[in-house]
Amino acid sequence: MWIFTKDSVLSVVEYDPTNGYADDGLAPQDHDHVFVRSRQRDHLTAVGFSDADVIETPMNDYPFRVIATKEKVAELIADQVRLISYHNFKGACMRDGTHPASMLHDIWESVLRYLDDRTPLDSPF
Repeated sequence: MWIFTKDSVLSVVEYDPTNGYADDGLAPQDHDHVFVRSRQRDHLTAVGFSDADVIETPMNDYPFRVIATKEKVAELIADQVRLISYHNFKGACMRDGTHPASMLHDIWESVLRYLDDRTPLDSPF
């Protein structure tokens, strides 16, 4: 799952005790925990994880991660929803300078291109 907040871009996946590296299949499974991963440390702390919880994994695709329960992540994301005070996500991020405008526009345009089934005449854009 990818989650975009005004201050963070996160990837949430099931916890893998091998930290993403191959194993012999004998590592214990834990379905109550997830990795919350990011390319920037401060994106994890911005949603409420402590700096001490952040694990550096410079050889992985996401160099920073936290191991947390699914319940803890759900609480933190619910808190982010409660903090919403804008009418336009992309506009608020650009106004506050929290994400590059070109990144947000690329994502918005990609979703429009691949997921908007309206014909061009039906589309408001």
